[in-house]
Amino acid sequence: MKKIPLLLTLGFVLLTIGGITLYQYFFNREKLSIWDLIPQQTVLVYEIDNCESYRNQKGSTIEQIIESVIFDFQDSTKKALEILSTPKKGNAVSMHVTSKSDFDLIFYFSEDQGSEFDFAINSWKRNKERRSVERELNGTKIQEFNFDRKLLSCVKLDKIWVASFTPFLIEDVIRTYTSGDKSTFISDISSVQSLPRIKGDPGNLYIHLENFVSWLEVFSEDGYLLPNLGKASLLDIKQDDHSLTLNGFSLTAETKKSTLLTYFERQSPVQFGQKQFISNRTILATNFGISDGLLLYKNLELANNKSIRDTLVALANTDFEKLFTSFGKELSLCYQESKNGRLSKVILFETEEPKSWLNAFDRFSKAVEKGDTVFFEKYSTYEIREIEMHDFPGKLFRPLVSGFDQTYYTWTGNTIFLTDQLEVLKQFIDDIDQENVWGKSVAFNKFFESTLLESNVSIYFNTPLVWNTLSNRLNPRWKKFIMANQSLLNSLDMGAIQFSHLNNSFYTNALWTFSDLIPSESADSKKSERLVANVNSPIINSPFVNKSHVSKEDEVLIQDSLFTLHHLSSNGKVLWSVLLDGPIIGEVKQVDFFNNGKLQFFFATSKKLHVIDRLGKYVAPFPVEFKIKDLQYVSLVDYDNSKKYRFLLADKSGRLWMYDKGAQNLEGWKPKSIGGELFTNAKHHRIRGKDYIVAIQKDGWVHVMNRRGEYVKGFPLNLDARPEGDYYVEIGNTMASTNFACVSKDGFRIKFSLEGKVLSRETLVKPSFDTQFGLVAEHHNKSYLIKRQDAKRLVLLSEEGAELVSNDFVGFNPVAIRYYDFSAGKIFISITDLTQDISFIYGGKGKLLTPTPVVGSSIELRPGKSDLPKTFIVDGNTLIIQ
Repeated sequence: MKKIPLLLTLGFVLLTIGGITLYQYFFNREKLSIWDLIPQQTVLVYEIDNCESYRNQKGSTIEQIIESVIFDFQDSTKKALEILSTPKKGNAVSMHVTSKSDFDLIFYFSEDQGSEFDFAINSWKRNKERRSVERELNGTKIQEFNFDRKLLSCVKLDKIWVASFTPFLIEDVIRTYTSGDKSTFISDISSVQSLPRIKGDPGNLYIHLENFVSWLEVFSEDGYLLPNLGKASLLDIKQDDHSLTLNGFSLTAETKKSTLLTYFERQSPVQFGQKQFISNRTILATNFGISDGLLLYKNLELANNKSIRDTLVALANTDFEKLFTSFGKELSLCYQESKNGRLSKVILFETEEPKSWLNAFDRFSKAVEKGDTVFFEKYSTYEIREIEMHDFPGKLFRPLVSGFDQTYYTWTGNTIFLTDQLEVLKQFIDDIDQENVWGKSVAFNKFFESTLLESNVSIYFNTPLVWNTLSNRLNPRWKKFIMANQSLLNSLDMGAIQFSHLNNSFYTNALWTFSDLIPSESADSKKSERLVANVNSPIINSPFVNKSHVSKEDEVLIQDSLFTLHHLSSNGKVLWSVLLDGPIIGEVKQVDFFNNGKLQFFFATSKKLHVIDRLGKYVAPFPVEFKIKDLQYVSLVDYDNSKKYRFLLADKSGRLWMYDKGAQNLEGWKPKSIGGELFTNAKHHRIRGKDYIVAIQKDGWVHVMNRRGEYVKGFPLNLDARPEGDYYVEIGNTMASTNFACVSKDGFRIKFSLEGKVLSRETLVKPSFDTQFGLVAEHHNKSYLIKRQDAKRLVLLSEEGAELVSNDFVGFNPVAIRYYDFSAGKIFISITDLTQDISFIYGGKGKLLTPTPVVGSSIELRPGKSDLPKTFIVDGNTLIIQ
């Protein structure tokens, strides 16, 4: 009897506990959210809002790129998977790194959209041709469907459907759902939930910035691409016909962990003024806006690493705190395309006291100089110097910049330039002097109008230039993707990601512009614009294409059989004509004779030197007559880009003359006889501030002389070979890393140094006894090709010996081969059969771009507005521009 009260009490307690449990489960249970399922290592989440107003932009460039990455399926399969590719309000998509070279998405369907996914699941099950299986994980059923050799895994958690083409991502979602540890993506970046957002737009992007940097490494074989920017971003989405804009706010890490944005937490945003100095050749530029130089210094590694600071102070007594007090408002890091797709870096920074900074740099230069004298070179109006210290800019400005093997520096006004390659710095200077810069470009300035006026960190992408350089660094999977989608990717224009400090966060703006998609065209339809200009007599030379300093458009000089020189505008109109005393020898070169930015034309005939302005008038004292018999080669020399021109002439017996701007024959060149006919024109090269005149005879004797015509030690040098075509010089940062290459007619590639030593003699593969070889230098000496020609085929090989072009039509006929690298992957090769007067045009990968030969005696190429080059063709007395 005593057990009954105990049992009743126990039963009452169990009923009470069970009732409370049932109440909590059925009536007071917190509703499951999509955010509860998103794994912690997620890169970003797209929370979908109202996309209805953007339906008319379906098929834009951005959407097509996304579709080609994620939904690379047959059309019928895309239709079946339409529920995944059609965003609807309340759903979400998350992005995840899945391997060292790939990533994938997870699709989440809210309770409101669950019935639609149920319908899709049932339709897939009814399709007898679609294989499906079921499996379990932690008591949760996973359904899997096969789509074009890809497996779509789906799971329903409570009333939320989740799907992904990577099965283990679905497993991560299930583990996140069943785990007692509620560490999720949103809990990791919970602080962004309080940031403002716009309602009624296509949705919001939640970005974990540290994971985002890891995601970028998926694409690159080099790994590291960007520093950790901050903690997280929340961005709204806006898209119109020609741009995609993401704007919102970003936060730095709550802990003391340093991110790039933490260095600008107390800096005010600054306008982008350095666009006036950034070359149009720049692929990517990062601009830092700095309102307080001293505050920046206190945050940099230089101020917080006693070892680095003490080492620098010991080398050159420098008060860095005082120096940074005068630091200006901007520092930019520009990436330039260099030889063989490599990247070189140029730093620009502004200072209120350039003399103080330059004096400090000069002290470092002297302290670490390894030779007898400090390197110094006068170039145009600039003075270039060197600091032979590994990563000197990194020691000053890390983590904003780093990775310089050595440093060359110069300045103009209050802006100082630092770079790791001397030739790149000269090219950068040339672009500034010629106003070939972002600040003078109509297209760039139009783009900048859509970006933030002031910022602290801005990353600008010159997208058309990106793909060629980027492809050399991509993992094979993404190289293949770029090659397959080249035309689509080329429709992307400029891009920018900007961060502007505001209160306790950074206002963030990301913008990408794109052009209209150009549908595939037949070869005939690509001959869209064709201009024809006629003169009275047959044209006897190749067209000399030049760029007008007034209109910036291409103009052409041609000479007819009556020796009349005609100057044609970009639309083929004859601007002027001048009767000459004979045919032009060599090329027409543009000169800035008065050093005022206005260009004239220099050329030579067999008896005279000529300089004519763009109105067809001679510049005094030209024309100037000379007494040279059998003139063969003419070269233009400008030692230090100061416009103090020299004219270097060679006759068929190997005698050299050099004239100054006043047409006076200079000492040492009256003439300078080298004893035999040249195989190509003599040329000037400036290497580490020293001038060299290089002349190579047909019989292989190499002559290297200084300005006065005196031999450099080690020359003349006998190559014991007969070079063919041209020679190529690879200019390094040191004399030891500079070498010359030429190819002999019988198949030897020979390299020699400025010390007069043969560095190598390589035997080239010779398919037949009568095979002949030659070297074809790129139009601007960026690289070279090797010509291999016999009765059956003409083959062009890369520097590495890979076969690029094979032509079975010209045989042993004499040919004119021109090789052009216009950057941004626009590489073209033209082969003109001089016997048949036909030409073939190839792309950089060796693809023939002309289904039928181009009829004409000569051809010139220039970069066009599309992927194809602009061609200038001479056919009889007609010039064709298309």
